[in-house]
Amino acid sequence: MQTALKRSQNWSRLLPCGLILAFFSLTAFIQSTTDPVARLGSLTGGEITAEDFKTHEGLNAVIDEKNQIRECKVTSFNLIRVAKKQDPVEVIHRSAKFNTKSKVLVEKATAGDVYYIDEVNARCPGDLENRKINSLVFKIK
Repeated sequence: MQTALKRSQNWSRLLPCGLILAFFSLTAFIQSTTDPVARLGSLTGGEITAEDFKTHEGLNAVIDEKNQIRECKVTSFNLIRVAKKQDPVEVIHRSAKFNTKSKVLVEKATAGDVYYIDEVNARCPGDLENRKINSLVFKIK
């Protein structure tokens, strides 16, 4: 009977530590297994007029899970313009918004140009690091 009492006393001393550890283990975020989708406004690619293309200021990313939309933050992407009979021009971004160089590139949009948005990375609530997500291709009509 004394052995049982000692175990009980030891257990009661360990209880506060056990509760603290359990508390911290419950603070982790639940990470979504669904990847976000990169968009330009609400578009994921295709044909677009030069005027419509020029109205956008950057990218956004969302996860659409079970009729619940969650916003994610685009952390970087590359914008490439391929004009007819010209070499591709690439601009690297470290945020979701178009920078000064890319705004100049977007303003040059004319019929027949193709814009590639590649190497898109995003971070969603609960993510510990960036995720590489989909690329986009826009043909200017």
